[in-house]
Order: sequence, then C-alpha cells, then structure tokens
Amino acid sequence: MNDDRRIRRSKNMIETSIIKLLKTKKINQITVKELCEISDVNRGTFYNHYLDVYDLMTKIENNLVKELELALSKYSPQQINKDALPLFKEVLTFIDQKADIVTILFRDNEDSLFLNKIINLFKKRAIYSWGKNYNCFNSKNYDYFLEYAIHGCLGIINKWLKDGRKDNPDNLAELLENVVMNGTDFLKMR
Repeated sequence: MNDDRRIRRSKNMIETSIIKLLKTKKINQITVKELCEISDVNRGTFYNHYLDVYDLMTKIENNLVKELELALSKYSPQQINKDALPLFKEVLTFIDQKADIVTILFRDNEDSLFLNKIINLFKKRAIYSWGKNYNCFNSKNYDYFLEYAIHGCLGIINKWLKDGRKDNPDNLAELLENVVMNGTDFLKMR
C-alpha cells in the first residue's frame, strides 16, 4: 500500500512538473534530467513509468480523454437530445478543474494529439446521438454539421481558456447548448 502511494506521489510530482515547464517551454525543449530535478525524483523512477517526455505527455492526454469519456458516458443520446445543458456543464466543469493542462494542450501545439483525440471522442458521441435522432448517418450535411458543432464548441472553449476563464462555466454551457442545439435545425433541411 505504501508503494502504491509512493508511485502515485512520484507520478503526480512528475506530471505537475511537466505542466509547470510547459507553461514556458515546448515539449521538445524539456529534458528528462530537468523534469526530474524540478519534480525531485530520480531518473530511474521516471523511467520506471515513462519512456521519455513524449510518452509522459501521451499518458497524460490519454488519461484526460478517458476521464472525459467517463464523464460523457453518464448521458444517453436521449438525455442529450432532450437537454444537453447538463452535458455541457459537465464538460466545462471538467475543463475548469484541469485548466492548467487543458490550456497547454489546447494551444497551438504540434507535439500534442490531444485536440484530435477530443474531436474524435465528441464525434463518436455526436454521431451516435444526433445520427440516430435525425436518421442522417450518411448525410453530407450531417458531416458538415458535426464539423461546425465540434470545432465551434472547441473554439469557444479555447477562447474561454485564453481569456482566463472569466465567464462563469454555467453561462458558457448555456451558450454552447444554444449554439449546438439550435444548430441542429440545419440537419432537418437535408
């Protein structure tokens, strides 16, 4: 049990340290040596858990996506179509709680596949939900709508992060819901 706690502590220190470093540097400028010095762990401990800093970032990204996927899985397509606001609030609360790392991953960072992972997660959820509701899985308009809705939401969230999250997450969730749910009328015009 103490070993588990030490492992979690070491990983947490390493993850916290890379987030701190990524606020001022790109990932390709960060060395394992520097990361270990800041996180106060030895290189052996680092290499017990990660191959390199890129592997560390991939694991952080994958864990975030899994956590978000778990949060989204609480909502059925029927619930989303009836009232998407709780889903948007859940997403924004998640992002708000993880703002340091999400802000870093959202910025124009060619070293991160995080946005693509998030886009694919939202597409998977939306395709099932809206495609079923509007019976338009193979519609070209549906593909366009998905791109509009997902990238529009990510753009709004990115602006919110860049602006320092000054707007209330609940108000922003209402905005996202209005943008997306009122935009679904586009799907009816096949």
